Amino acid sequence: MQEHLVMKGAFALLMLRMMSIMIVVVINVLVIKLLPLSEVGAYYTLGTIAYFGNALFFVGFDFALQRKIRNISNTKLLDYSSLRDYCAKALPFGIVAVFALSSVVFFMGNVQDWLETALICAALSAINFMVSLSRNILQIAGEKFRVSYSLFLEQVAKLGISYTLLFYWEASAIIVIVAFIIAGLLSLFFNYVQMIRCLKPVAEPASYAIDASDMAKIFLPVSAGGVLNWLQLQSYRPVFGQLFQQSELVGAVSFLTAIGASAASATLGVLAQIWTPQQFATNGKASRRYIQLAGVSILVLTLLAYPVAYVFLRFLGKEQLYGLEYLVSFGVIVEGGNFILGVLGNHSSLTRRSFIPSMLAGIVGLVTLITIILTLNSYQGVGFGTIGFALVISQCAAVTALLRILLRTPPSRTHT
Repeated sequence: MQEHLVMKGAFALLMLRMMSIMIVVVINVLVIKLLPLSEVGAYYTLGTIAYFGNALFFVGFDFALQRKIRNISNTKLLDYSSLRDYCAKALPFGIVAVFALSSVVFFMGNVQDWLETALICAALSAINFMVSLSRNILQIAGEKFRVSYSLFLEQVAKLGISYTLLFYWEASAIIVIVAFIIAGLLSLFFNYVQMIRCLKPVAEPASYAIDASDMAKIFLPVSAGGVLNWLQLQSYRPVFGQLFQQSELVGAVSFLTAIGASAASATLGVLAQIWTPQQFATNGKASRRYIQLAGVSILVLTLLAYPVAYVFLRFLGKEQLYGLEYLVSFGVIVEGGNFILGVLGNHSSLTRRSFIPSMLAGIVGLVTLITIILTLNSYQGVGFGTIGFALVISQCAAVTALLRILLRTPPSRTHT
């Protein structure tokens, strides 16, 4: 009976994930159908710049908080006052960083409303952080269904609001980003309500503040790793899209890899909801099995991606994208690599290893990317395949480097 309930629950999680990914695909199709390829490139560039705040500051804040609350799956207690103070101190850093970067990029890219666009990017960055943070808290608490409902409802909101604004307001990349901000606010409200329902306030105040030790051991290395990951996998969008005015190239590569990444994210997200709480509860002992299952899933998705993409693009009727189906498989591999890097990062934290290995792996990935692009550019110039191939090889290099480093680095003796 117990096994039947477990299987039923896993199936329900899978269905919620599959519906979420279908909606993500519909959103991407809506964007590619209603916007010219240059605006599609602008849409992905805006999202990439907004994520810079996450890479530079928010990921580090998120990791530091996760380490402090990793026992909530057992206690079901949370200090909401300390959490609000934590977020209030974290938000300004990312907002300022995104606003500064986007202002420079859009100004140099001759964007007419560069100031308003920069503000919108900063707002999206802040909302993404809060939604991700609240969802991660639910996930660490072992609330798999609440996390799945949150993801599903957020995608529904994004689709509904984007559709309404694109059809009845204006068909542009900025409008899609505004729709995502509104959907993010709704998702944040939903997540907070779920947290209140499943996590009781602590009887005695607990401090989630980052001290000097957290800064040195967690925040700075994780933030450095996040920036390196952003430079490796996403910086090509503002570089080629705004500074070199190749928005159509950015639009095609980003759209197709995003389709693959969405499929990988949906599938691996089911694993995350089941195995992340186990990884935290066992202090990393479940990491090996977790990574093995993720690797098998990535391989299967990569093999399925090309034939599915071939049929999908013919159905879509976007002739500019014919012959680029392989980029969908590339997107699966890149997102899968990100997922494994995240699992390894959690394992490093739980076993009291330094986060410096993640930073070193990011350097390996970035150097690999630059080397491949410069080498291929000297022979044939930068094209769709050049960027896609460079992303895949650099991600494989980063994952391999981190695995080798962690295998050679013993856990801290203070670990219990």
